[in-house]
Amino acid sequence: MHRWENIIIGLQFGIIFQLVLVGLLNILQKKTQYVLLGIFCFLIANLIIFYINLSNLKQNEVLYFFLGGSKNLFYGPVLFLYLKAINHKKMMKEILFHLSFPTVLYIVSMIKYYFVTNEDIKVILTYIDLLAFCLLILLYFVLGIKEYRENLKVRLKEKSKNRYLFFYYASNFYLLASVFLLIFYYFFFQRNHNFYNFLSSYNNASFHNYISIPIFLVFCLVLMIYGFTELRWIKRFIPNSVVFENKEILYDPVKLGKEINRLFEEEKIYKDAELTLDSLSQKIGVKQIEIREYLKRIRHTNFSDFINNYRIENFKSNLVKEKYLNYDLIGVAKESGFKSRASFYRIFKKAEGKTPGDYKKEIMS
Repeated sequence: MHRWENIIIGLQFGIIFQLVLVGLLNILQKKTQYVLLGIFCFLIANLIIFYINLSNLKQNEVLYFFLGGSKNLFYGPVLFLYLKAINHKKMMKEILFHLSFPTVLYIVSMIKYYFVTNEDIKVILTYIDLLAFCLLILLYFVLGIKEYRENLKVRLKEKSKNRYLFFYYASNFYLLASVFLLIFYYFFFQRNHNFYNFLSSYNNASFHNYISIPIFLVFCLVLMIYGFTELRWIKRFIPNSVVFENKEILYDPVKLGKEINRLFEEEKIYKDAELTLDSLSQKIGVKQIEIREYLKRIRHTNFSDFINNYRIENFKSNLVKEKYLNYDLIGVAKESGFKSRASFYRIFKKAEGKTPGDYKKEIMS
């Protein structure tokens, strides 16, 4: 048993070093997405240090200030913010909002250690900590899935989609499992013991060594590999890389869709025969690739077919209006945005299966 404990401690120190290194390298990339991933690595490294030195930390006020407190309250919010930052550049307001509550509870946990001497109050505050941790993990897991479905699912390539989901589910699986195992151990093995001291006994229990630690080590391995392969300079050396690239991100599809609908249905910009993908991207203020990917993934079409469909529908609508009764077919077509007779006839027949002349005869007969 002594040998097994030494192996575990050795693994834990190795993991601490690697998590700190991976976390630091991600933070140095400076982009919000990677900074949050780096912070999450630091939080997990701190968790290991905390439990290795739990008894010493409780007796050392200086060490406890840096390594103690309820930092576990940040796990769920930081994971959620990391997922959200994949697609959002300006995150400061969201970060302040989502981290404010766990920060308050963290400060309370520090006050509990330094200033609260009443044992009953400590037990109550510890219960609050655990309850808040459980609720935050569950809440932010749900919020993360909602964020993925609404803003990421349609924008990521399949491999990148699987990669992010795997990491998010794996992380939350560990967090939820750790909570359930802790509660299970308390109710079935230590229910009659003082809850505040129970956390220390759990850390030394065989149940913890043979079940909780293996799950934790697997999770740390996933986190280290994932965090390492998120480094930009590593991505360049991975053939057929499945990691996420910025070009795979689209502008918010809801906002982009609304803006495209406004321009095409209200301003009818398709009537401009000189309209191109480049000029449309400049009007909206997004890259061409973002519009192209939006039309492909959301509208299941391409730019040429998309704009020509509007022009054909406008031509068909105008054809029966009194204003255009004296126009010939090409005149009506040009009013709808078609540039030449040849392209108009070709596009119309491809879409409708008949020539514009045959179509007019049908509706006028």
